[in-house]
Amino acid sequence: QRPDLAAAMPGVAGLLTVPLSDDGDALTFFRGDVTREVVWLGDQSAANRADPLSPRRSFSAWRESVVGRSTPWGVHERDARDLAEAIREALARRRDAELAELAHHDPLTGLHNRRYLDDHLASLADADGDVALIFLDLDDFKLVNDRHGHETGDAVLTAVGRRLAACARATDVVARLGGDEFLIVLSDTSGAAAQGVADRALEALGEPIVVAETIVAVTASAGVVAGPARDAARDLLDEADAAMYRAKRAGRGRLSA
Repeated sequence: QRPDLAAAMPGVAGLLTVPLSDDGDALTFFRGDVTREVVWLGDQSAANRADPLSPRRSFSAWRESVVGRSTPWGVHERDARDLAEAIREALARRRDAELAELAHHDPLTGLHNRRYLDDHLASLADADGDVALIFLDLDDFKLVNDRHGHETGDAVLTAVGRRLAACARATDVVARLGGDEFLIVLSDTSGAAAQGVADRALEALGEPIVVAETIVAVTASAGVVAGPARDAARDLLDEADAAMYRAKRAGRGRLSA
């Protein structure tokens, strides 16, 4: 309890503080001032008597208001500590969940990363139906970094990630594999439908990207493959990679299946 803090707050006579962390976070409870009126029935000390067996000389009574006190916390103190412990545990679980989420996302683009992608593709091993993969690689992206600097290059990659996410469906997984390579995983999708998504993605990436006052033009090559979901982790990723390189050999901004 912190009566020193309570004294600095008008109308508050009781204050209970329970720490939540070592950083100074705390759970604080307040109780208002309880005003009580006490009736005193005269002076009952020996000074008000002729001798110990004599009656009191005066029986004058008076009233006095007692302030600056709150009702005792009693069992509520234990309840407050239990609540604080529950909050600490909830905060710890949230921090763990946030760290796990960060571990599966690319810090630059906010897309899923290679670690998440590997887990996702492995999870498709027991899935039914088909899955399609779109493997995209920016064409000559090294020139962007060389001409405009890595800060501009990072901004371009971030814009590319946003455009790819906008072209994908809500159920698709868009990931940055690293560098300037991206992958879109489309569940329950035919190869023809995936090519439609890839066409939209290539068209979107072909639009100029403005970074500060710099206009950057990029294109991408894409490889599209589709097959049984159970083959996604084992074969389809390699096939999509090979298809992308076939497109790149054919020229800039091409699509190969």
